[in-house]
Amino acid sequence: MGIRNGRREDIPAVVDIFRRVFPDSVAPERLAPYIERMLFDGPWVEDDMPSLAFENKDGELEGFLGVVPHRLRMGDRELRVAVSSYLMVAPEARASLAGVMLLRKLFAGPQDLTVAEGNDASRKLWDRLGGKTSILYSTHWASPLRPSRYAVDQVGSSKLLAPLRWLAGLPDWVATTVERSPFHRPAPDVQTEELTPKNFIEAIAALAPEYKITPSYDEQSAAWMLEHLARRTAMGALQKTLIRSKDGSILGWTIWYALPNDTCHVAAVVARRGAETDVVGHLFRAATQAGGTVLAGRLEPRLMRELGANVALISRSHTWMMIHSGDDEVLTTIQDGDALMTRLEGEWWVPYREA
Repeated sequence: MGIRNGRREDIPAVVDIFRRVFPDSVAPERLAPYIERMLFDGPWVEDDMPSLAFENKDGELEGFLGVVPHRLRMGDRELRVAVSSYLMVAPEARASLAGVMLLRKLFAGPQDLTVAEGNDASRKLWDRLGGKTSILYSTHWASPLRPSRYAVDQVGSSKLLAPLRWLAGLPDWVATTVERSPFHRPAPDVQTEELTPKNFIEAIAALAPEYKITPSYDEQSAAWMLEHLARRTAMGALQKTLIRSKDGSILGWTIWYALPNDTCHVAAVVARRGAETDVVGHLFRAATQAGGTVLAGRLEPRLMRELGANVALISRSHTWMMIHSGDDEVLTTIQDGDALMTRLEGEWWVPYREA
């Protein structure tokens, strides 16, 4: 009985526990290869930062904690990050404190930073074992793009509302066309190109002087991340754009999902100082043109003013971003909002969300 490193051969047992804990979740034949790709075949996998398994006295798997290694950079120092996901305990073993033991073992690992997202119960456990909650990075925003359609959707999804959704098209056209309307998104004077692994790395380097902590990718890991995001088709069609000024200097980038007549989810919107209006303006215009009803994402602290100007409602969501580190400078930098940490540097991109 105890904790050991997770292994590929554990995947069937992990899927079985997952299905018992979350009975309405994805089919095993789709979840198993996904877990294998995320936890055992990712670009940052390292032997000393494994996923963790809890066995009972008979050698049966009763608990599991997935670990996806990641990378950040703080000055000249590369930070090893453990992204925690899939913490689960079999229903019959919940009295064994397996969850506490797994999380405590994770915190004792060699990483410089551990991150996860969770509900109130997860946060209490995390805090009890010495973790912290990042209030800034637990804050989310949502902004109606087509206000009339949005209002109808708030009433319900019944087919009886179809005529109202159709009728909402006219006032929404007016709202997005009239220049004085807060829902009109004029085209910023910028150049755009598709975000690729190469220019993604270039963009991070261009903005690095403005942050104490930034993402750290090479072309292989950047390509893997962008390909992984493109697989999540249930969220819509992945849109990834590098934004430059007319003279070619990098202003920022956006990564989001276009889903007509629904919520367009933002994975990352990043702007250099002084370019916030152009980058955020481009994002909102693109999402409106894509037919989205609402644009939503996690707050990037430096963009709060621009998001507010675009009628974004800012609130805390039902999940918390939780962090743990033995390095006070790392914790302080994140808590102060001086880290370039989008949803791609947390847990949001890890759980299964494919079509």
